[in-house]
Amino acid sequence: MERLMNKSIIHIFGLSLLCIFVLNSCSKISLSPSPKANEKMPPLKGEWNVDFTYNDEVLNSYVEFNQSGNQVTGEGKDLSNGKRFTLVQGEINGDQIRFQKRYITSDPSIQPLKYSGKIEYLSIPEYKGWAMSGSYSGISSGQQITGNWEATPKHAGNSAPDTPPVAQTPQTNISAETIENNQITNENESLAPNDDTAGPDLSGRYDASYTFNFKIVHSKMWLEQDGHNIAGHGVDTNTNEKFTIEKGWYHFPNLTLVRKYIKGKDAASTRTVIFKATVSVNSHGPHLKGETQYGGGWEAQIIR
Repeated sequence: MERLMNKSIIHIFGLSLLCIFVLNSCSKISLSPSPKANEKMPPLKGEWNVDFTYNDEVLNSYVEFNQSGNQVTGEGKDLSNGKRFTLVQGEINGDQIRFQKRYITSDPSIQPLKYSGKIEYLSIPEYKGWAMSGSYSGISSGQQITGNWEATPKHAGNSAPDTPPVAQTPQTNISAETIENNQITNENESLAPNDDTAGPDLSGRYDASYTFNFKIVHSKMWLEQDGHNIAGHGVDTNTNEKFTIEKGWYHFPNLTLVRKYIKGKDAASTRTVIFKATVSVNSHGPHLKGETQYGGGWEAQIIR
């Protein structure tokens, strides 16, 4: 497989599951399971984070599932555009699941997207719990589309990894002062409009996700804006690792956030990760989208 989301977006809500994406084609998102012995899938119920590929991007949604016998229904919302949908003709047979995603619209010509996949229990260092993954197909804007999807429960009981991600180890000693000396602040200011046009206030809670080491990590993040400065804190829900926003610079539409994880304070290792984004506004408020210092995409949507 090739790399998932080389230039796009770890809402994403964001999972620490293996996923690889190739530009200009839809690649399969795969999970690396280590099934728990004698583990039986409980009824599919409650809110799940569902990520799906579309036009070379990984987009985020949430779904409230309900199961009665082997029948599955649900409703949800795509976080990137706020579009709501319902699940119809859903069915579970053993470890296989299928359903149709029907957007709520007055246009009868819009057909539902057909999803199919597998349910499995994962026990890997990055994630322990139930997960689903598979593919989908349908018609969008008169064109045939295909893509892949993966999902984990929003409130999954995940455990943090014992060791930091290998590719992240060289960056663990980066400080906010070092970042500032490397002129990230100046870069943001150079991209800002000359008249210092004020963008939307970014204060609030966000559902976020970013890609790292071919995995999607979901986060809950709280931001507080004071002029051009951003502070805040949050938690990666896949690993339960907590972080603070050590520094943040905002000159609309450009944003840079510096996340700080500290070992022994609800984090597996001490490290700093830089998130850069372009700020836009949709019907739900500010939407952040960009890349991390490692080149992986990330995305966040305010949840008021």
